[in-house]
Amino acid sequence: MKIKILTVPFLVIALSFSATLSKAHELSPLNQTAREIYGEARQAVLTNAHPILILEGDNIVLHWRGSVERTRYTPPSYHSYKALSHMALGIFGAVGPSSLGLNDYDWRQAIARLSNAVEAA
Repeated sequence: MKIKILTVPFLVIALSFSATLSKAHELSPLNQTAREIYGEARQAVLTNAHPILILEGDNIVLHWRGSVERTRYTPPSYHSYKALSHMALGIFGAVGPSSLGLNDYDWRQAIARLSNAVEAA
């Protein structure tokens, strides 16, 4: 079995930021055409190249000879550990602004909110 790694070249169109904001509705046909072309190319690759593995969130998807199989590859405990690790992020977020001299930020209130969330969990 030979696995092919396929890369799809990206087309980058540079537009000025202000023109993009003021004419966003005019870009809708361009966006639609680009997405259609990408969809066609994606379907051609999925139809003709095998096997293909795609990561979709917590699942790994195998495309093989016309069939598709999805399997969850992350253990359920992953999300619990991830939520616990975000406590450090919350603490940093609570004290970070004050450490930079932003005196109008009440870090005590943020720590109290985090503490309440910990107790509720």
